[in-house]
Amino acid sequence: MRLTDWFSVTGKNKRKKRKTVTAVLCNYNHASSLERSLKAYVTQKRRPDRLIAWDDCSTDESMQIIEKIRHDNPWVEVVRNPKNVGHILNCAIALQACQTDYIYFGASDDLIYPNLFDCAMSLLERYPEAGVFCSNYAMRDVRSESITHYTIPLGKVPRFIGSDEFLGLIQNESAFVFPSHTIVMKVEDLRKAGGFIPGFGARIDWFYQLVISFRTGVVFSPSITAEYTVGQEQTFSGAHLASKATDYECMSRMLDLLSSASYQDVCDKFFTPAVLRGAPGMLPRLAGMIDSEARYEPFKRYSIIRKTIDELCGGVGARES
Repeated sequence: MRLTDWFSVTGKNKRKKRKTVTAVLCNYNHASSLERSLKAYVTQKRRPDRLIAWDDCSTDESMQIIEKIRHDNPWVEVVRNPKNVGHILNCAIALQACQTDYIYFGASDDLIYPNLFDCAMSLLERYPEAGVFCSNYAMRDVRSESITHYTIPLGKVPRFIGSDEFLGLIQNESAFVFPSHTIVMKVEDLRKAGGFIPGFGARIDWFYQLVISFRTGVVFSPSITAEYTVGQEQTFSGAHLASKATDYECMSRMLDLLSSASYQDVCDKFFTPAVLRGAPGMLPRLAGMIDSEARYEPFKRYSIIRKTIDELCGGVGARES
């Protein structure tokens, strides 16, 4: 046996399997930022294995921009809906059809940095047990064109954080929310978490990211890998939060799921104060729903819910605050 063969048999020279990732760039009438955003995907240090530019029947110049970039990058795949169906349905279809190990959902008004997929995939390949990658991030305010850098409380070095440690870290925070524009997820774990559950609206990413993290842990990089845009006139999440009926449907669906056998392993973790405070506007609405509907009585066992109900009713909690 040759020495090189011996190394191969014993595994001492065995390379880790290269994992694959699909990037889905969702767009609707964002021609003003689309070219910059899409170019950031094709110039990545580590290119995604599949890149789908998914246009939701835009009425501006979006398709011309996409076709221009695809002309120079024929590996880019394009989907154009014949009618506008919404961001969530597009993502659900992409997840259902995905054949890579991992998936990333991006928005055409955000910007990924050149290191995103290199950072994410190197850590996910090193720690295949983790279902989520996240990192520190930047935020751009279009009103002032200012860019601010933010850190999330997961440490200062690239590493794997098990589910128990993850919960311990966020328990010490007043509020915690994942920067969704940095998130790369294992397809199998996202599907097990329920994927794009109908009725969750703009809170769906908040829900499935936490389900996966509570089950598998996360890998984290302190590098800044993406930039989120704020200050626009109308956003999907803003429209959701403005509608109490839409948000109540979301919270009702969430409580029903957390009551089911399939989510018992993560139910208690969702009622960590920092988790609920990390979802904008959710806590008072959720506590009010639990207080007013008898079927949700079991959720009053959580101290954060009892405290918030007391505050809403003008009790001790309200006086102390």
